[in-house]
Amino acid sequence: KQWYQRRVRGGWMQRIGQLIVHPHEEVYRAALRVMSSAAQSNPPVQAHCIQSGYLATLISRLLSQPERIAKSTVFAISSMVRNMPAAQDAFKGLHGYNTLTTKLAVSSLGPLQKAILTLYNDLLEQDVQLKSDTVMNSMRAGGGMLCKKASEILSDSGSSLDVVQEIIHFYSRTRFLCSEEITLSVTDRLKQLLILFENEKNGELSSVIREILS
Repeated sequence: KQWYQRRVRGGWMQRIGQLIVHPHEEVYRAALRVMSSAAQSNPPVQAHCIQSGYLATLISRLLSQPERIAKSTVFAISSMVRNMPAAQDAFKGLHGYNTLTTKLAVSSLGPLQKAILTLYNDLLEQDVQLKSDTVMNSMRAGGGMLCKKASEILSDSGSSLDVVQEIIHFYSRTRFLCSEEITLSVTDRLKQLLILFENEKNGELSSVIREILS
């Protein structure tokens, strides 16, 4: 961490930051890997990424990116905002939740969905003011898309277990946004999954599903 902090003061991160608008995909993704490693659980570097506009740049680029690149962008955004309330406030102000919601709604099953859902779940868990601030307002605005996507993922037999796990945790925190029709559809699927997870002795997911159904 201190090594990265010294590089921030020495201007090294500014040079990396210039590469997050590079037109060549491999250069862009390499820059994101370095930036993600530097920012992970490192508040001074996270603060620098926000103040220098790197977070804003990544959020603004996410929607137009193909999924193979967007996954790397989501990881970098995650490193910048996790475990830092000020960074999460900046993320809200930059309409980050709306952007994640839209990208999730149009993405296909696979690594990108898992990355978005994992970030969403981490932020929902960390934001203790969730129900009274702009997070919930932005999520409510996109609630129809979120709920529809949750229903689609749970109903798709091709959904991988790790994606299903993330969507169950996600739905447990956001189900009050969903319409009655979607709630009924998801409830039926959760009852089937509960039997599956109980047979597989997956106590964690079984417990979350029982809480949703109660």
